[in-house]
Amino acid sequence: MSLSSLISKWLRPTSWEKLSVRVDITASDQRINLMPKRRSILSGMAGGVVMAGIGIYTAIDNPGDLASLILSAVFIAGGLGLSAGSLVLLLSKRVAVFGNNAVEVTGHNVFGKEAWREAYSGYKGVLHREESVSRTGGTEGGSSILYQIIELKHDDPAKNIPLMVEQSGSMPREAWEAYAKWLHLPAMTYIEGEMTTRALEDLDKSIAELAADGTITVRSGFSDAPPPKGLHVVRENT
Repeated sequence: MSLSSLISKWLRPTSWEKLSVRVDITASDQRINLMPKRRSILSGMAGGVVMAGIGIYTAIDNPGDLASLILSAVFIAGGLGLSAGSLVLLLSKRVAVFGNNAVEVTGHNVFGKEAWREAYSGYKGVLHREESVSRTGGTEGGSSILYQIIELKHDDPAKNIPLMVEQSGSMPREAWEAYAKWLHLPAMTYIEGEMTTRALEDLDKSIAELAADGTITVRSGFSDAPPPKGLHVVRENT
């Protein structure tokens, strides 16, 4: 792995849900901070200090117990590593600036600098996706938080740029389509686990128009089965 790749990896946040991102396409200066929220970094640093403190206390409390000393060493090393990593993020900067035809990313941390530029035409599209994150830190099981993510999608994952990250249970369709139109790129999303793409010229078309020109397939016929829970059918006499 090259030095620039290592620097880029260190500069990128550990998880996208720690970002606070929403590009304002109406603003004169379209730029976003690509680093995690400051409170998330400080929480990580505090957790590292607590973890190391527990290790030190355990070592002092059980000086002759080999198992306790090994466990203490693990806690101290883990806590110091977490605190050091959080400090690196705290001293780092990573910003994306959206120009007329390209996005430019610059950043720096204690290990070096990052700088690159990519034309919008080099991106596959504007992707919408959902991610569910467990409140306990995992990705499955228990109570979870649903995030809506809209990002510039590139063949190189390192060049994916988040445009909006928000905690919500509903798809931000208007924002998704607005970003696609602003950047003149196809709108992409996942339907039943499969990637689907809507061309820029199809964004303003109705379902009937998309079906008429063959862009989508509409199943024919009607079912006598009751509607799904939460939906109501209203019949109007004409």
